[in-house]
Amino acid sequence: MSKKTARAKSSPPKSRKSKDAPKKRKPSRRKSESGDISPELSAAGIEHFSISESTAAARESKTAAVKDILERSAKRKTSSKALLETFGAILEGASPDDVVALKNLLSKHVAAAKNAKRDRSDFELSDDWRDGGYPYRNLMCRRNYEREK
Repeated sequence: MSKKTARAKSSPPKSRKSKDAPKKRKPSRRKSESGDISPELSAAGIEHFSISESTAAARESKTAAVKDILERSAKRKTSSKALLETFGAILEGASPDDVVALKNLLSKHVAAAKNAKRDRSDFELSDDWRDGGYPYRNLMCRRNYEREK
């Protein structure tokens, strides 16, 4: 009987929380200054805020569209003619400020595109690489050699 009393004195097993139960999220607090409330409550201040918000939203949507087009065209290997037509359609409806913003976005990728073409020449295989000759058509350029070292 001493064994039974020892079991009776032990604490009951702790309840285990199921992994499927949704976790309670703490509500995130936002300050009103970060919301869509105009910092200046005069008629001119509200108008200026509204215009700047809509302009920023339009610019952001065009930027997102261009990024999406570039990503999809890279995956599908879209022809350059179709890509130019798509960009032309976007630029026709864009304001001059939006065109400048899109130009800045695209100019970031120009250097990467130029380097990608140069880098490929280091990895072109020669015609006799299967016969035991030197495997590459060109010697590795110094810049890429230093980068891989």
